[in-house]
Amino acid sequence: MDDENNNSTLGGGPINAQSLALRIQKKVASKMSNKNMAKIFIDETSGRLLDNLYKLVKDYSGSKKLAESILNDIIKVIVKIGILVKNEQLSSDELKLCNDFRQTFHLFAKSALSFYEIEYTFDQKHLHNLLVSCQASMHSIIKFHLTDKSKNRVDNVFNFFSDITFLEDIFKNHKYSTQMQVIVDDARKLVDDGLL
Repeated sequence: MDDENNNSTLGGGPINAQSLALRIQKKVASKMSNKNMAKIFIDETSGRLLDNLYKLVKDYSGSKKLAESILNDIIKVIVKIGILVKNEQLSSDELKLCNDFRQTFHLFAKSALSFYEIEYTFDQKHLHNLLVSCQASMHSIIKFHLTDKSKNRVDNVFNFFSDITFLEDIFKNHKYSTQMQVIVDDARKLVDDGLL
């Protein structure tokens, strides 16, 4: 076999440059996706919101490791989905699921803001159900594109934030009121700007 033929196969099959490039992008994104890298690509308000979610998770759980894991998982999943969208890897049905996810997550954000801002309206079950719906949509979007490790990242994030006890504590326990107010202020700005 000559060199040209040797260069055209990888593992016995033809090289698909687009597929290879996509795999490399996802691998690089996975290695580079952390809080500091995210700040390069996101606006100041979103960065501050992520920082304060990290602090809330750390204070609530008492675990810096868990807070770092949750934050890294959020960033990695967002970056990988961004790569899929940018490279037009999602089918029309999956793009519709992305839109459904955005609408449900927007409803979650608006509901959470309303529950925080208006006394005696809090409904943790409603927030829980919206997050569970978001989680299911996310799994449908990534099912054929991302690894089991990425799917576990989705579960790690949504299982933590949709936990009824967590929701109850952060909305009703005054211990978290200062952190929640900062998160609510940034989330309100992102919702008003159409970014969340």
